[in-house]
Amino acid sequence: MKFSRSTGFTIVEVMIVVAIVGILAAIAYPSYQEHIRNTREAEAKGQIMEYASALEAFRAKTFAYPVDDAAARALAPDGLYGGDFYTPVYSRDSPHAFTITATPKGIMTGEQTLEFETVNGGPQWAD
Repeated sequence: MKFSRSTGFTIVEVMIVVAIVGILAAIAYPSYQEHIRNTREAEAKGQIMEYASALEAFRAKTFAYPVDDAAARALAPDGLYGGDFYTPVYSRDSPHAFTITATPKGIMTGEQTLEFETVNGGPQWAD
C-alpha cells in the first residue's frame, strides 16, 4: 500500500502571507485616506469656483451680488448645499464683494476651512 503525500500550503506559509498583506495594508491605507481627503477638498473647491462664477454672472446682470445667503443659494451648483463634506456660507461684504466660507463636516471635520473672497482686489482663496 502506497501512501501519497498531500500537497498544499502549511499554516506557517499562510500566516506569513497574511502578515505581509497586513503590513502592506497598514502602509497603504493612510496614503489612501489622504488621497480621498484631497479629492473631496478639490471637489469642494471646484464647486465653490462654479458658485463664484454664477455670482459674478449675477453681478454682471444686476450690478450687485445677492443680498444674503438665502438669495445666493439659488445660484449654487447642485450638490454644494446639502453636501456630505462641507457646509458653505455666502456673505456679501459690500455690493461689490463677497466671501464664501466652506466649513468641513462629517468625516472631513478637522480639515482646513475653505474661504473664497473677492474683498481684496479680486477673487482669491484666503489663507
